[in-house]
Amino acid sequence: MEEISKVREQSGQEEQQSVPAKRKTGGRKKALIIILAAILAVMVAAAAFFARAAFSTKKDNSPVGYWKVKSAASGEVVMNQEDAEKLGLEAIGTIRINKSGTCEISILDLEAEGSWTQAEDGTVSISFGEGEVLTAHISEEGVMTAEDGESTVYTLEK
Repeated sequence: MEEISKVREQSGQEEQQSVPAKRKTGGRKKALIIILAAILAVMVAAAAFFARAAFSTKKDNSPVGYWKVKSAASGEVVMNQEDAEKLGLEAIGTIRINKSGTCEISILDLEAEGSWTQAEDGTVSISFGEGEVLTAHISEEGVMTAEDGESTVYTLEK
């Protein structure tokens, strides 16, 4: 460590007193504190974001995603996943809705590609095949209910 020498004259004799030099670390400490505070702020913000996402009871109401048909009802007849398995089917069906405005539909023996739009009121229109349309609504719980033109109602979940 550097030393600063002070010379004092007392009664004609020189006396040296050594005092440790003080380093100018205020700038470095300040920068370090700012960096640590920024890192802490980012960590707190990330923790809050993930906690909100983990404990949110409201589901994502965006139609974009992979939807599995949980049940299909036509009049008094209802088919759920258990009924589909008894018929040897893995699933009643699926609908994949892409951000690009396209979709793929696979319900029972129907395989089709199509397109979709969403109105301001949240109604989703899925067009496929030769003029066929499913009209769907997504609840606050994230459940989609879709109806075709033949009175079949599909319940889907992501």
